Amino acid sequence: MHQYDTATLIDLAEAVDTDGLDAHVAALFQLADQAVEAGVHPVVPQVMLDVTEPWVARVRAFTKASSAVSRRGGVRSDQRTAALV
Repeated sequence: MHQYDTATLIDLAEAVDTDGLDAHVAALFQLADQAVEAGVHPVVPQVMLDVTEPWVARVRAFTKASSAVSRRGGVRSDQRTAALV
């Protein structure tokens, strides 16, 4: 599984801002797994991935998940994802 670094998370956030969350489902599933590994309560990624949740709740969950993964650190920037699917 790809490990996100801060720069890649910024790229993903910009892509989500441009295209919306649903355009990057595969990347969000990877982020969800890593967020739980980083100690985020499992309900946060569930909200982020749930298309029936309000948009604002999903974006807040994305922010919480990506912040936790970024804070975890220890990921080399050369491990950046080539495609944000």
